[in-house]
Order: sequence, then structure tokens, then C-alpha cells
Amino acid sequence: MSKQQKTFHVEHLSRKYCADLIFKLRYKTYYFFYKKGQAPMLHKNEKRVVVGIGVIVFKDGKILLGKRKTDPGAGEFALPGGLLEHGETITEGAQREVLEETGIKIKDTAYVATANALNYPPTHCLLIGVSAHWEYGDPEVKEPSKHESWAWCSVEETPQPFFRMSAIILHCFHRMESYMDEKHIQQFFPKNNSFP
Repeated sequence: MSKQQKTFHVEHLSRKYCADLIFKLRYKTYYFFYKKGQAPMLHKNEKRVVVGIGVIVFKDGKILLGKRKTDPGAGEFALPGGLLEHGETITEGAQREVLEETGIKIKDTAYVATANALNYPPTHCLLIGVSAHWEYGDPEVKEPSKHESWAWCSVEETPQPFFRMSAIILHCFHRMESYMDEKHIQQFFPKNNSFP
């Protein structure tokens, strides 16, 4: 290998190392603030898609809902959920999010629907809805910076205002629809976040 080739090789590795280091630092910084409830969406000023999970947890005919403190959807009632982490299955992500947010263990997770959601700009979220059954535990506010309360609620009488991402998942569940695009979301939820 010539001196010029060696120099290029070293510079190439240095650039790659620096790029990898910067990515890791950015991710760790995001993860730190996300856990503190201060960064609800990854790189919110950048043009990239995030993968979110919403979980319909059933117990005795009721579903678990919490009142959000952070944007998007501060002050609205929502299903437990969050962002899928690298290397996770959908089931693992759903179980982790519910446990982290509420202290509840769930079982029998099942796919409900996927939605291409653009309704909280500039966030672009590929939303995955799943259903599950309560296994054990009482709902607690495990992340007080992100949620005010958790309670079991009737599906027919959901509290308002209702988080639109959660409304989309419940809409798909009740109508047995497996996919919603933005034009369908705007059709069913044109002005507010209420669950029809």
C-alpha cells in the first residue's frame, strides 16, 4: 500500500469513526432527555420518520388511559405507548413502554393497525397500534414529568380532550381497519382529537 493510499485509508477511518461517535452522542443525548419527558419526538426539527407504538390495554372491559403532560398532546388523554427502540420487536416495545409508564405487566399482545400520521407537524410518525390484556399490577404514574394520572376507562365514554394518535388506534380497532393514511385521518378527525 502506497503512502498516499495509507493516508486516504486513515482519513477514511477517522471520518467514519467521528461520524459513528457523533451519532452515538446524539442518540444518547436524545435518550437522556426523552426519559425525562423533555424530548417526546426524536430530532423534531429534522426530516425523519419516527416509529411510535400505542397500546390498548384491556381489563374487565375497560381500557387504560393517562393524561399527558408533554407535547404533542399536553393535557389530552391517551393510551400508554412511546417510540420503538432499535432492535426491539413490536411486542417487546409495547411491553416495555407500558411497564415504564404505568408499572403494569401485559400479556397477549396483538397487532391492531398501522397509520401514517402527520397530524402533529413537524413530526412524521409511523404509528403501530397493538392490543393487550392486563396481567398484573396497579396503574401508577411512573414518569411524573410525562403523565399526570392513569385510570381504567370505558371505551364508550372516553375522557376529553383525547390524544389523536390514540383516537386513530381505537378507531381502527373498532372498525377492524388495519391501515390509515393521512387523508383518512383528516376525514375522520378533521377539527379536533375527539374519538368518534
